[in-house]
Amino acid sequence: MASFEIKETNILTKILFLNKYLEKIDSNDLKNGEGILKDKIDEDELVELSSEFEESYDKDKLEEAVDKLHELMDLDKSEDISNDELAKFKAVLEEVGLSAGEVLELYNSHKKDVSDDVDSLDTKELKDIDLDRFKEIIAQYPKLQEVIEEIGYDKFFDLIDSDGDGKLSADEIGSVSGSDDAIDDLSYSDIQNLVEENGLEVTDNEEKIEEDLQFMELVNKLRDALGFTDEQETQPETTPVQSTPAVSSPSGGYSSGGTSGGYSSGGSSSGGVSGSQPSGLGAAQTLEEDIQKLEQEKTTKESELETLNGELSDVYDGNDPGIKEAKDAMDDAEAEYKELLDEEAENNPEVKAAKDELEAKEEEIEENEDDIKENDTKLTETEEKISAKNDQISSLESDKSALEASLATVKATEVTEYNKEEINAKIAEINEKIFAKEKEIQSAKEELEDLETERDKTQDALDKAKELNETLKGERDDIEEKIKDLVSTKTKEALEKYQDLRSEYETAKETAISDKKTEITAVQDEITTIETKISELEAQKIQEENKISPWGQYDAERGQALADAANSLYGGVSQGGGWCAAGVSKAIQKAFGYATSGNGCDYGNVLSQRDDWVEITDTIHSAEDLQKLPAGAIVSWSPYNTTSLGNTYGHVYIADGQGHGISDFKENITSYYMDRDSDWRVFLPI
Repeated sequence: MASFEIKETNILTKILFLNKYLEKIDSNDLKNGEGILKDKIDEDELVELSSEFEESYDKDKLEEAVDKLHELMDLDKSEDISNDELAKFKAVLEEVGLSAGEVLELYNSHKKDVSDDVDSLDTKELKDIDLDRFKEIIAQYPKLQEVIEEIGYDKFFDLIDSDGDGKLSADEIGSVSGSDDAIDDLSYSDIQNLVEENGLEVTDNEEKIEEDLQFMELVNKLRDALGFTDEQETQPETTPVQSTPAVSSPSGGYSSGGTSGGYSSGGSSSGGVSGSQPSGLGAAQTLEEDIQKLEQEKTTKESELETLNGELSDVYDGNDPGIKEAKDAMDDAEAEYKELLDEEAENNPEVKAAKDELEAKEEEIEENEDDIKENDTKLTETEEKISAKNDQISSLESDKSALEASLATVKATEVTEYNKEEINAKIAEINEKIFAKEKEIQSAKEELEDLETERDKTQDALDKAKELNETLKGERDDIEEKIKDLVSTKTKEALEKYQDLRSEYETAKETAISDKKTEITAVQDEITTIETKISELEAQKIQEENKISPWGQYDAERGQALADAANSLYGGVSQGGGWCAAGVSKAIQKAFGYATSGNGCDYGNVLSQRDDWVEITDTIHSAEDLQKLPAGAIVSWSPYNTTSLGNTYGHVYIADGQGHGISDFKENITSYYMDRDSDWRVFLPI
């Protein structure tokens, strides 16, 4: 089918057009798939047909239009739309800008019958499934829906959508399911393991351990099918399963026996650290990713601007497709007139003298128009440079303001023994950066001043050239009027025809120049808008990078992510089950994507071996200090004086930043463990 404007309109307009189009197709051709898979109406008819519809929305009209479309698509008159029928119309739907999923959704919402085979997961005839249709399909399988809602529809959909086109093709579905069949071949167990491989819910039920181990080979196959490697953030290692039975205590956690060596010179840690490095949840990194996307948009717009400048040059030269027809007509008329004038000039000295005078004047006009083009082009380029320079200055001033705000924040930061040196170093560093920015701003402003001077000179030269052009054209017109009095009627008529076509061409050319400059200005404005967004993000990034907490380089975003993960897993649990270390391990894996192991008292040794955690134990002296810990802080307690197994395995929890500790349950942070002779070690994510 031909291209037309309907594709970008709303759904009512699309369906009204579609009905009109299908009514023009022979019914036999519809049944055979002809007229849908190939044109039965030529391009001009399509364009004319699409022009009949204006974008509008009316619920009653939509109801009628959907009824009509259902009737037209029901080729076998069964009152149900089948997969075969839907597939036959797929090509024309796509041309109009409708997906099969949108049509099915309309039919469902308007209570129109659709065959069972369309509602099933076997949609290979349609070739692809969009996210909305994917959600409809999964909703038919409650257990599967529960798991996918946990990982997030968007995330899971993206895992399967390997080409990133927003559709699940038969090949993509097959690559996950391991067969050519539809997605329901990917069982609940398969999905559960894929979820676990992505650092989400990992069971701590002993009865499930053997089952989990049996699925590991399948999990690895799924990872290979999806093309994930150990380095990818979305595919972290699973939490290690203990090889010996877990021992339960009121606040003990997974145990492999023994006591922690985290608080004295004796003993040893029962567990090490494994897995990949944290996935970089810092705000500065997120901002940097957003900045890079905007930089790519800016590069695209700059390329578009370069193309437009080339097109503007073509307009000046008469090579633009929009004015070439007018130029060709003018050139033909000029050639005809000049030929007649040359003949008369051979026999008439007066005509020859006027002809020579005219040619000299036309040469002056041509040279002057070259000057106009040169100055106008230079002016456009200079204005673009001025705009870019203003953007640069705005960005530099935004950076300076962000640095000044950061400096004020750092100076206002609570000074502790832990961050004193860092604060002094940061103040010196920021002052140096502010001074450097001031120099850059001054230099950029001087360059801007030079550009503005150059622009004013160019504008003056352009104005003078345009003024001269009007004078020269007036003199040319006077010569041509004189020629009219000297030549024959035929030559005079040829001259007048040429003058009319020349006037049309010059008008068309001026309009085209104006339109092209408007396009150039619009793109330049878009670049400025992108630059403004980049400046805002750069300023935020500067402030994020220069934050200092009372505990040093604590990463607030990573900390909050860990607290959120812990709360989502166990925030609603009020009584511990002896799995504190398991709870903390699962929260770390969910938030950061790597595994940890050991008992509650082991976490001092576990975290001290990693470079993404900093120990701040020396700054904590009371229960009040513990209650003030920020989100994501981990407190590991040595074995404490009770009759429970806590006197062997200790305790560990994640602070939520609101006075609570979360492990396999949520508790108020108190002096309980302190009062029972337990020592603490405190760590912050950095």
